[in-house]
Amino acid sequence: MLTFRRGLVAVALLAVAGGVAVAAWPESVTTGSIGPSPMALPTEGNVLQDGRVVGWATGARRREGAIVFDAITDARQLEPSRKLDFAGYSLAVVQVRMVRYQNGDPAAGTKLEQVLTEIKGAPGK
Repeated sequence: MLTFRRGLVAVALLAVAGGVAVAAWPESVTTGSIGPSPMALPTEGNVLQDGRVVGWATGARRREGAIVFDAITDARQLEPSRKLDFAGYSLAVVQVRMVRYQNGDPAAGTKLEQVLTEIKGAPGK
C-alpha cells in the first residue's frame, strides 16, 4: 500500500526524471521553433579562396545581408574580385576602405581594412 511518504518520494522522482528528459530535448522542441538556431559568427579566422588560406580576418560582425571585417591581414594572395569563404559563409567583397602594405612593400604583407562583404551563401544552405 502506498503511504503518504512514499507518494511524495514518487512525485519527487517523477519531477526529476521529467526535468532530465526536457533538458535532453533539442531547443526547438521546448521553444516551438522549427528552424535551426543561428550559428554564432566567430570574430576572427581564416579567409579562404578555392580552399586555400588567403588571409586572416579580425573584427568580423554580421549586418543585414553582409559581414564586415575590421581587417584582413596577410592578404597578399587574396583576389577581391573572387568569392571568399569565411566560417562557412560564401562572400563577395563589396568595398575595402584602405589597403596598407607592411614596410610599404606589397610583397612583404598586405592588410585590408574595413572590408564590407555581401553574403552569397550561408552555412548549411
